[in-house]
Amino acid sequence: TASWLPSEEDTAPRVTSLPEKIPTPPENPTTPEKVALGKKLFSDTRLSGDNSMSCATCHLPEKGFADGLARSKGFGGKELSRNTPSLLNVAFYASLFWDGRAKSLEEQALAPIQAPEEINQQLDELLRELNEVPEYRSAFKKVFGTEITSQGIAQALAAY
Repeated sequence: TASWLPSEEDTAPRVTSLPEKIPTPPENPTTPEKVALGKKLFSDTRLSGDNSMSCATCHLPEKGFADGLARSKGFGGKELSRNTPSLLNVAFYASLFWDGRAKSLEEQALAPIQAPEEINQQLDELLRELNEVPEYRSAFKKVFGTEITSQGIAQALAAY
């Protein structure tokens, strides 16, 4: 028998049903308002250093929240070393990024925004730009009870 085939003793299920409830961390409970804010941020080009890209630039809903490219395009159209992973079912992942370095969606969310080769936006500049939008100021106040913060951005994106 080929070594890659399961042995007769291997009776572990290969496919399981998803739980009825999506897991959320206690410090970031999901609300409809937070999901709506995350969706708005996900598609906002203010997230990039030159206001030309958003998360949705590479994570296309019609392509399973990936981009279908062998190697994705980053900031300035530069070809990246990897492709864009799908975001489908990421709430169930124990680790994120290709190397598993992020242990939560909240931890992962800000990294591509700040990465010079990906979206290339400084967080202080992003906060400044978002604070210029009254709708964002009121949404953060409603959802988090605070001004616009990096943590709030991460939590809203993770909720979406």
